[in-house]
Amino acid sequence: MVKSKDEPICPYCKSANRKSSVLGTTGLISYNGVTVGVECSCCKKSFVTDVELNITYKTRKI
Repeated sequence: MVKSKDEPICPYCKSANRKSSVLGTTGLISYNGVTVGVECSCCKKSFVTDVELNITYKTRKI
């Protein structure tokens, strides 16, 4: 198992894959807590990743 907070890391070749390969471009909240299948962009092997989203709100005065 390889953990990363920045990008999904391939457990075979250790290369970083783009977040959009897992999350797509819309509906991020629907991915929280699910397992997603991914094909590595480097070695082309398939692996799964468990998605955990942490949202932080930073507010400030206008």
